Parts: sequence; structure tokens; C-alpha cells
Amino acid sequence: MAALTVLLQERAFHEIRLEDITHEAGVRVSLFYHYFQSKVDITHEVLSELLESFREQVADRPKDNSPLSAIHFANQQMVALYASNPGAMRCLVEVHDGMAPFAPMWRQLTLEWNKRIAASIRRQFPDIFPDQATYLSLAYALAGTADNFLFEYFVLKNETLRDAHPTPEDVARFLTILWFRALYLENPPADFLGPLPGFKRLGLKA
Repeated sequence: MAALTVLLQERAFHEIRLEDITHEAGVRVSLFYHYFQSKVDITHEVLSELLESFREQVADRPKDNSPLSAIHFANQQMVALYASNPGAMRCLVEVHDGMAPFAPMWRQLTLEWNKRIAASIRRQFPDIFPDQATYLSLAYALAGTADNFLFEYFVLKNETLRDAHPTPEDVARFLTILWFRALYLENPPADFLGPLPGFKRLGLKA
């Protein structure tokens, strides 16, 4: 499983052969079949462990009544997931025939994640939407923006984005500012804007 994790950072799932995994692990193919049925089977195990670890980290969120802290923690966790595992995230998020076995795993995590976001928004703004589905739609829209950005940054290694936001914390802070502005129609405190004071002049009052 560790060998496959390494290989997923180097190439796409459909480019990895069973022989590549066993060679990287330094074992015979026959030993592989003692533990796993196929390449899909072992990849499913690797991704399951990754997503379960993410769930545990999110569950350990420090209890803080500050909406800004909660949003930033969520973005930090998602950034860490992409930053540490770009190959696995490509495997989960890219959906075509070769990746189809893993798509339901990501959809399930995304649903759980967005339900948490929707519940938080509803607690802060009760009765502004007629039903839970609309709150969940808002959560999907916010999270989808972040997912697309993180895929471009960490998986596709977009150099323009990397130049603008050199560190994972820079990325998390940028996304948090966007979320905060979208939800509260104002900027976070000036000290949180840090190297991004331009947001003060972007359509909102300082």
C-alpha cells in the first residue's frame, strides 16, 4: 500500500501496472495476491485509509465559536489533504471509465462534508432558505470552488497559482477569505487579510 501511494504521486492510476506496485514494494506478484485481489482492490484500501484519516482530523476540530476560525480550520484540512496526497486526490476526483470504481468514495465524503457546512450555515442563518436542500446547495457551491482551485493547484501544479500563493497556509487563507466574504458580505478582520489587503478594495467596504 505504501508502494502504491508513492506511485500515485508519480503517475495516473490507469498508468500503474500491478508489476510496478510489486517492484516498488520489493515483493513478488504472488505475495500481492495473498493480500489483495486486484489493483482496484489495493487502491480502494489506500484511498479508504486516506479518507478515514481525513474524517478523524476534521472531527477533532477545536471548539471555537468564531465562524472565521471554523471556516479556516475546514480549509486548512482540505488543503492538507490535497497537499499531502495529490496523486490520490487525482485518483478520487478525476472521474472517467478508468477511475469509476473510486468515484463513489469521493461523492460520499463530499456529501458528508457539505452536510456539515450546510448545518453550520443553517445554525447561523436559520429560516433564510425554505428547506435543507437549498442550504446544501450553497455548501456544494462553496466547497466546489475550493475543490476546483485545490485540484488545479496541487494536482495539476498550476504555476500561476503557486506563484500567487506559495505555501499551503497561503492557499487556506485565500480560500477562507473567499468563503467569509461570500457568507457574511464583509471582509475578515484586517489582520487576517495579511498579504492580501487588496480584498479591502474588492467590491466591499473596508
